[in-house]
Amino acid sequence: MFDYYNEGFNSCAPLWLLIAMARKLLLHDDGTTRMVKEVMVFDDPRKLKLALSGISWKILNMLSEREMYPLQIARELGVHAQKVYYHVRKLAKAGAIAVVRQEGKKGAIAKYYSATAPAFAVELPYGYKPVEWALPAWVGEPLRRFFSEFLREDGVFDGKIVVGSP
Repeated sequence: MFDYYNEGFNSCAPLWLLIAMARKLLLHDDGTTRMVKEVMVFDDPRKLKLALSGISWKILNMLSEREMYPLQIARELGVHAQKVYYHVRKLAKAGAIAVVRQEGKKGAIAKYYSATAPAFAVELPYGYKPVEWALPAWVGEPLRRFFSEFLREDGVFDGKIVVGSP
């Protein structure tokens, strides 16, 4: 039950923690390129509140860039280590960060943390809209000509492709 899960995330958050939060995709379309980012949707908005305080937000941003241990974070932020440990524990409990590795440092064990997802969100139960997908720019001209009678004016494929064997 406490196996570590690494697929799709830049850390190894406990599997039971990831089950409690949904993973969704965030689509960004600027008119020329489409990009997708994985978003961890919190099941309880109170967990997201933990990341919204000033120092927690700074810690989360630092851990999204690279893995660090709490004392290292405290030194970079110029704050007391206990304050960082407090916020790190809260962020870990919320599932926003997780231990990715441990290393011996001056007789103690340093736990390196990293963000568990590139983005976090709270989702409300409405607002979905259908998305139409046009042919991507990398589709060559010969292929476009071949499918031309099935492409609408906006470049969206309007047809059916039947796959099978006789």
